[in-house]
Amino acid sequence: MIVALYARVSTTKQADMNLSIPDQLKQMRAWCAENGHFIAREFVEPGASATDDKRPVFAEMIDEACQKKPPYEAIIVHSFSRFFRNALESSFYELKLKKAGVAVVSTTQPSGDDDSGFLSRGFYKILDEFFSRENSKHTSRGMKENARQGYFNGSHPLFGYRKKPVDGGAKNRQKHVLEPDPVEAAIIRKIFESYTSGRFGGIKEIASFFNSKNMLRRGAKWSGQTILHTLSNKAYQGEYFFNKRHGKTGKLRPESEWIKVALEPIIDAEMFQKAEKLRQKRAPKVSVPRIVNSPTLLTGLLRCGSCGSPMTTSTGKYGKYRYYKCTRKIHENSKACDSSAVQMEKLDNLILDALSERVFTPERVKDILTEQKKNSQKSAGKVSGALQHLKNELKKLDEAKNRLYEAVEAGLPFDNSLRERVRFHDNRRQEMLSEMAILRQKSDMPLSKITTSEITAFCAAIRKCLLDIKSFAKSYLQLLVDEIRIEGNTAIMCGSNAALEGLVAKKKLGTSLDMCEVPSFKRRGEPCWD
Repeated sequence: MIVALYARVSTTKQADMNLSIPDQLKQMRAWCAENGHFIAREFVEPGASATDDKRPVFAEMIDEACQKKPPYEAIIVHSFSRFFRNALESSFYELKLKKAGVAVVSTTQPSGDDDSGFLSRGFYKILDEFFSRENSKHTSRGMKENARQGYFNGSHPLFGYRKKPVDGGAKNRQKHVLEPDPVEAAIIRKIFESYTSGRFGGIKEIASFFNSKNMLRRGAKWSGQTILHTLSNKAYQGEYFFNKRHGKTGKLRPESEWIKVALEPIIDAEMFQKAEKLRQKRAPKVSVPRIVNSPTLLTGLLRCGSCGSPMTTSTGKYGKYRYYKCTRKIHENSKACDSSAVQMEKLDNLILDALSERVFTPERVKDILTEQKKNSQKSAGKVSGALQHLKNELKKLDEAKNRLYEAVEAGLPFDNSLRERVRFHDNRRQEMLSEMAILRQKSDMPLSKITTSEITAFCAAIRKCLLDIKSFAKSYLQLLVDEIRIEGNTAIMCGSNAALEGLVAKKKLGTSLDMCEVPSFKRRGEPCWD
């Protein structure tokens, strides 16, 4: 008979020990030799549970066995528990294979095709499932207790942390706790600093920056989603929980079942809360995509000067005329606010004309950028001092590392403690280089390099966008203008200096403003023009 062998172990730890799988294969090969069977293929599945069919090697074997002309007549396993530990699922796949003309045979649990064989196979399956459930229950209990004692369960720690071996207690079993990894923790800090400082337009820009600097996530590139997940992960401020989600379904467990594990924070609570507030403010469910995608030019920017409420669109004469009107006046009653409705087309044109003729003139823009330059120069001294301190520390670190190498050359044994010391030096050096790269970017002020002619070119380009292209006009308004407050016949506008600086820098670098993509999210809490 032509057969295939299937060997499996439940965990990668068992596979790494390289004992169970070779033993299974050895016994199955000997059994086939004794019974005159020819082995066509051997399927080996390391580190996969048999409680479900989410096993790539198992799936490949089943697909191959269910072809029109199967390449073998039977699948040989050491015991039925290697094939499946779920009685119902096991019967389903055995029936599927039987229809294809392929049998499942155990070398240690023989059973025939008669009624007694059917009974014994069913008995084996039920016992396998029972023991699997019992093992799972005891394993889960042990892992929970392990977590309560502050130890880490798992093989892959959260990015930013590394496993530290510690004494496991009475049985002298090695366990692990988590500690910040110097290099990875530095990257996490830089992500939070970059996001909360407002130096980038959004999370995608942050991801692009870190990828360009080769500050990757264990070899993988950052994406907007992974940056967002990092910013929202409370483990980085020390709130780490075990047993939070169901292992197989991924569903959130009741909070009463969570087990808090002591973890050294990488980010302080103040920084994390600042990032959380920014995320909530910029969340798509709040208002930004609705505002940006709306065909109405001033959506999300207008405020009533009388009561401070937002202003929204309203119609008159059965939709013939369109107005901007105080939302409080619309939703409560006409007497709730004494402001008047403003004709939409008239206000749109007045705002665009005012921005074009009175705000974005070379003289006015130059004054705004000069003020922004002054604010930037105030922090330049601190940045320069921090950069010099890191340079000095880097020099000392390199000198210390050279002394270690000199000691080894003089005869000092290069043991594990010395290797760990060298690794510490390398990690600290990489951390400092990352910090220096970000500080250099802070110290590089494009404002000092922008000339009067470049400001004039920018103003001409922005006027073209505001007056000639309606879709771009809305995008630039959402970026440059923070608020337009209507007080009687007066409109008071204020906007972001940093956003204006960014656009001027784009024009300086040769990016055509009427073709570039304008960020939808604005940066708040910065100096503004009005």
